[in-house]
Amino acid sequence: MINTYEIEVTCICPVDDLPDVYHLTVTARRVIPVEDLIKAVSDVKEQKLYQEDLCQSLHRRVNACCVLVGFHSGVRVRSQCGEV
Repeated sequence: MINTYEIEVTCICPVDDLPDVYHLTVTARRVIPVEDLIKAVSDVKEQKLYQEDLCQSLHRRVNACCVLVGFHSGVRVRSQCGEV
């Protein structure tokens, strides 16, 4: 069984101190309680993080494949940490 979870993530851009909004997809071969995902996302909300560092942080937190998509200056950036 493969489970896929999708959630919006917001954190602070370290360049301009404005909120950045990302789309996070978490894929795992096990059940991840949605409460754990919500807590992980909530814990980074006020942090200043680059997208790549955010993706690594969330990956370590949920111990599953994380794909984070965001737009920076009109460029779509897709970061992935881990494999299914």
